[in-house]
Amino acid sequence: ADWRAVCGKTAHTVRREGRAKPVPTPGQPNETTFQLTLTCLRLKYSPSKG
Repeated sequence: ADWRAVCGKTAHTVRREGRAKPVPTPGQPNETTFQLTLTCLRLKYSPSKG
């Protein structure tokens, strides 16, 4: 699993929305972006190498 790909995809989505916050919709958490961020963090800090 390449966490960099997930992180990059998430960051690209946020940038495309034109907002600095990880939540594209103000006051309404974006579940997809949130899940991608969690997955990114899990993969990034996973003890398994790869």
